[in-house]
Amino acid sequence: MIDNSTKNTGHLLEEARMYEGILPDLYLKQLQEIRRQAKKEANRVLYLQTLQSIGYEYFKKGQFVQARKYYQKGVKQSLEIKDYIFYQKFQNKIGELNACRGFTELAVNQLFEVLTYNTETEKSVSYNHLATICINKNELEKGKDYLQKSQDFNRSNHNSKLNALNLINQGRLILNDGDYIRSLQHYNEALLCAREEQFSYAEIVVLIESGDLFMEITEYKEATRIYREAFHFAEKLGYQYLYTVAKIKFIESLEYDGNIFLANSNYRNLEKLTLEMDYEDLKLRCMEGQYRCMQKEGKLKKAEKLQSAINSFKVTVQSKKEKFTLSTLLDTKERELRYHTLKNNSIARQQIDIAELKQVIEEKLKPSADTLGSRLLQLEEKFKKAGDTENQNELKEVIEKQRELDAYFSGLMNYFDSGTQSEPVKEIEIINIVRRALSLLEQEIAQSGAIIEHKVSGLIYGQEKSIVKVFRELILNAIKYSRKDTPIHINIASVEENNRYLFSINDNGIGIPSESLDKIFKLFYKVNTIQNNDVGIGLTVCKKIIQEHGSSIWVKSEEGKGTTFFFTLPIIL
Repeated sequence: MIDNSTKNTGHLLEEARMYEGILPDLYLKQLQEIRRQAKKEANRVLYLQTLQSIGYEYFKKGQFVQARKYYQKGVKQSLEIKDYIFYQKFQNKIGELNACRGFTELAVNQLFEVLTYNTETEKSVSYNHLATICINKNELEKGKDYLQKSQDFNRSNHNSKLNALNLINQGRLILNDGDYIRSLQHYNEALLCAREEQFSYAEIVVLIESGDLFMEITEYKEATRIYREAFHFAEKLGYQYLYTVAKIKFIESLEYDGNIFLANSNYRNLEKLTLEMDYEDLKLRCMEGQYRCMQKEGKLKKAEKLQSAINSFKVTVQSKKEKFTLSTLLDTKERELRYHTLKNNSIARQQIDIAELKQVIEEKLKPSADTLGSRLLQLEEKFKKAGDTENQNELKEVIEKQRELDAYFSGLMNYFDSGTQSEPVKEIEIINIVRRALSLLEQEIAQSGAIIEHKVSGLIYGQEKSIVKVFRELILNAIKYSRKDTPIHINIASVEENNRYLFSINDNGIGIPSESLDKIFKLFYKVNTIQNNDVGIGLTVCKKIIQEHGSSIWVKSEEGKGTTFFFTLPIIL
């Protein structure tokens, strides 16, 4: 229960956000006050929200040490209250921050930790960050794989902001292939998406990446123009970190375009600014830029002196990174041990709770429902013999509700039993999976006259019975929700894509209303009531099985035209 003072504090957070990007110092001051008040009121969720917002403000300023301090507080607090969603959010933020500072090993460890959880949104964010890291390191195949996974997980979540970031990474990968026009098209698409969502961070990043593209094709003047636009926009919104990144690229474009004197003076001024930030790599780039300009201007003695300072600074930075990496890894291992102890205890409790609930359903609820059903049928027969049509009709409604209740019990038992933990993982031929699913539906296919085509091949890695259940359920859905006036056509296909198979099951049925697309995988959700025996459990079971295989499932549909379900499964290499 939240008292009035807590509600007022939450309202203050909304008011404070009016100053975000306009008066950043005032915004940060108000966030700190709200954080203190939330802590005093024991409003833990609001406290975590403000920690996240404060950390992000310091991140924008390039004050990474301060940002990390607040993110770490968030990690600790979310663990204490066992809020694993927030825990993953903070871990993703720390991973992103470490990647920006050049601590890629730490960043990768942090992001992989998030992937051990089942939250699709945070998984898709982690995979996006991993893709960015790999592309920066020129590990393009890994980058493609992580990007594909981010897109797969994001399909069912429809996170438009993440879609903008994925489009940027797609553009970067295409740029590496030398296709400048397609790369620019992706950047433009990302820019439109970012503007629609008012996602300023992505807008600035797109501008910077577009500038990089023009640097790649030696169009230095156009690159200079775009970088200038980027750093002015970043400065206006208080993104000090992105301002500095855009500004240094702007200066480099001046240098490569032959404006050596102007570039050198800008490098000196920017180096002073980097002293306020925790981003040693930017300071190093400024120093190296000055060194190149001095050499080009013939100032060899000054260049030699600066080179000595650069070498000394590199040693200091490397030592600092090694020390920070070691202490952070130790801290991470201690936190992981604590988390996994909590998680394992939580899983064990959940398994006990599920086992007890199954026992109650099997031994108490189901027998009682069966007895009630049997008694209702006896009463129906009694009223029928007595010719009591009024009571007979009223009783029919009660019998239907009892049957519905029985179906819900059966559905719950099916859901509880749909886990894949006890089934062995092995290599499976895709064609055998499809054939087995079709054989289980032989009667339904014959009765409906459905024409089913399939073009699949290859090997996947998974749990056979569970995957057969997925195919069976999706094919059965296509038969159930067909149009009465149209012959049923179902097409099953697969395509190899980034170390996995992407499956699609397409039909020409009644389709799904757009407002239901993001709900159909929820437990007991029914799109319509055409099938009385359908309690809305099948698609939930499918999602559970696919997720336990480390993959994702999503749907596209148009009402009156048909539906296509997509899902991925790991491939055998």
